[in-house]
Amino acid sequence: MNKILLRKPFLIIFFVLANLVFWGGMFFGLDFTDSFFHINAARSPEVKDLFSSFFLSSIFISFIEKFLGGDLIIFRLVNSFLLYCSVFLPFLFGKQSVNRINLFYISCVLLLISPLNVNILGYDTFSVFFISLVFSAYLKYFVSDKKKYWIPVLSFLVALTVFIRLPNIILVPILFGFLLIYDNKKYAFTFLIFTVLFTYCGYYLVYRNLESFIDSLYGAKNHSVFKLTIAYFKDALSIIFYGIFIGCIHFIYQRWKGLGGIYRKSLFFLLISFFVLFFISFSGYWKNYSLFITALVLTWIGFTLYKVKGISTGDKIISRIFIVLLFVIPFGSNTGLLKASLILVIFPFIISRFENEQISIFKLILIILLPFSLLENFSKTYEDSPILQVTHLTNLERLDPIMTTNLRSDYIKSINKEKDSLERAGFDIVFYGDKSHLFNYLYPSQYYSTEFNQPLNDLSFFQKLKNRKGFSKTALFLIDNYPEVKDEKRNAVEKELHDQGFIKQKKGVNTYFIKD
Repeated sequence: MNKILLRKPFLIIFFVLANLVFWGGMFFGLDFTDSFFHINAARSPEVKDLFSSFFLSSIFISFIEKFLGGDLIIFRLVNSFLLYCSVFLPFLFGKQSVNRINLFYISCVLLLISPLNVNILGYDTFSVFFISLVFSAYLKYFVSDKKKYWIPVLSFLVALTVFIRLPNIILVPILFGFLLIYDNKKYAFTFLIFTVLFTYCGYYLVYRNLESFIDSLYGAKNHSVFKLTIAYFKDALSIIFYGIFIGCIHFIYQRWKGLGGIYRKSLFFLLISFFVLFFISFSGYWKNYSLFITALVLTWIGFTLYKVKGISTGDKIISRIFIVLLFVIPFGSNTGLLKASLILVIFPFIISRFENEQISIFKLILIILLPFSLLENFSKTYEDSPILQVTHLTNLERLDPIMTTNLRSDYIKSINKEKDSLERAGFDIVFYGDKSHLFNYLYPSQYYSTEFNQPLNDLSFFQKLKNRKGFSKTALFLIDNYPEVKDEKRNAVEKELHDQGFIKQKKGVNTYFIKD
């Protein structure tokens, strides 16, 4: 490790900068969708009415809203806190001190994951935290204690991780396999039995029977096996391509030792920087950036295990389980392998186990990525504009001090004003559409749909609404897009509203339908 990077003044400044970037991101950007979908889904009056696919995530969110308050900044603060803790848990359980080298890698990871932290407290963040906890518990058992009471503890944590997000059930065969191959067959089957028992009891206590559990499943219709396979295949090809590039860079770097050290590093610095700039940066939802980080981690660990001598068997096993854990959150996700990079939170601990100068090219790539992570962070916010353009508050208590664009701020305030006027006139207010989640968060109603996708060419929601209230004195806002997107096409929902006797109203930026 370059001695300059490990000097105390530099490390302090670097760590402070990494924390400012990581924590500061929560104040910028306002989406209308994911952030609020998870909060709204957690507001069911009965636990049995929660989506069984992620009921424990909803319970945690409900608990946070009840005891810490329902302001959006609270949810974002908890979200960042959980990710932050996930970095340090393995060090705590593995009894590994945070020395200067480790602090450098921790600071790097905080910067690298800042663009990927989209400030959404939901099952993904809880999954990251619990996977880090599961890894740490396995670490405690396998490396430190070897006490058999850690097996039921591990089973319990895995069951909780499944309750957080049902596809996390892939953890069960993963840990069973590692215990079976590398540890004790008796303990492996003990783990399996306890995990099945805890999981069954948890779901039974909430849903009582299989029918209720299946009825409460969320997302099964939207997750086609064929589409998932195609998404995984495309992203796997990208990771392989990036991995081949990194491997070639490593191979050439090792064989150009005749070139002076500073000249060699400068040349490769420019080469890698151009590659990242033209092939990685500024992709939608940070996808190329995320996949490149995953490829870097995989090749880094792969080359280290293959090239570096003297690594203990325990560290090799820990590294292998980390590699497998990378793909737990992407399992069952429509975003393909995009979210694999979230498990980067464990990487500082992994790399601290075999720090070696033979992998210096990987450190060089890591350092090159740091300024690009800042560019990614500032170039856009999740489903909003770049940070320099999100400078306006909404002046609504639940949303402040989070900033968005002037257009979105005015739009939210305008709807808030019109909603108040309609309520004074005795109208029931209903919000519907793909981008209505924010408004259902601001104005909780018994009439809102908890579905994430609320297409305007699907009338199933209206049947449910008619069954609930029969469309008496109702004002219905259709919010299918962000205010900067104009779409005046008539849709099936609008046609149905017209047939039901609703009258279209357009006041400024607001369009809604009323029936008196």
